[in-house]
Amino acid sequence: MIKTIELKGIEISLILRVVNESNWCNVYLVNNKEVKLGAECIENISKRIISYLRSGGMDQTSISKYKGRDVVSIIGLFEEHTWIYGTQSLNGNHLKIYCIEDGGKELAEIHLTKSIVNDWIFHLENFQF
Repeated sequence: MIKTIELKGIEISLILRVVNESNWCNVYLVNNKEVKLGAECIENISKRIISYLRSGGMDQTSISKYKGRDVVSIIGLFEEHTWIYGTQSLNGNHLKIYCIEDGGKELAEIHLTKSIVNDWIFHLENFQF
């Protein structure tokens, strides 16, 4: 049985689909159409995203630069080899998540307000997988 959770951003969403009993999860970007970003175990995806959202990236030690801003790696996905990075929150009110292909091409920039961050945390913590 496939289980799905949609994490809505301001204009772009992520869809997580658990596709088997091993909790393997396909991750899709939704911006007028669905694009598969990759896959990973739902437990790892949830844990990494929640950790990032709770800290605003401020407790991460692996800092990189992207578009002139400090970003932290949230998770790398298998199959399509997409990386998900997040900005560090300086004021706690707004975060950006970047979905970037292995070759460096940006697929999306997802804007998250504080209320969206709280919604994502709630949905991920309460998702029954």
